[in-house]
Amino acid sequence: MRAPALHILGLCLGAVITLPACVDAPITADQMQADGTLRGGYAGGMQHAALSAEPGQVAQAVRVSAVLASQSEGPLEDRAEFDADVGTVFLHVRADGLLSSRRVVYRWRHDAFVVEVPGTLVASDAMALGTSFDIAPEQSGHWEVDVLVDSGDPAQPPGVEPRVLFHREFIVNDPAL
Repeated sequence: MRAPALHILGLCLGAVITLPACVDAPITADQMQADGTLRGGYAGGMQHAALSAEPGQVAQAVRVSAVLASQSEGPLEDRAEFDADVGTVFLHVRADGLLSSRRVVYRWRHDAFVVEVPGTLVASDAMALGTSFDIAPEQSGHWEVDVLVDSGDPAQPPGVEPRVLFHREFIVNDPAL
């Protein structure tokens, strides 16, 4: 009887850990330190939890935070909606608890159009530009961007769909609106 209760408790805790948090306010200069780190543990943007393991190590809890913005640097405004003439959308990421840099794949998806871009999650307590994508005005509508475990990562079993470390959806407005 005790084992099922512990299993249910573990599932509940796992669900709590992986829930995303949404912050729509922009990151402002007063929230940033001179070296680019966020003050007071402010994570901003969206957050997801993930597990990461290196060969010979115990699984490591990693929290991936991200800001989706039209700015490549400086104060960032986290957005879920962009004008059709945005040009480029930038995904700034931070991986808290990561012991060393890890290879990842950034997947941009719009309808049946999918592009995968190799990248790296950097072990840092500062937001860093992870990836960007040029969006033409005629590519309006619903978009998704994912951060996936790289297929060459030892923690990724071969032949299995790569684990999603972070997922974000956004809208590019129709130019006629």
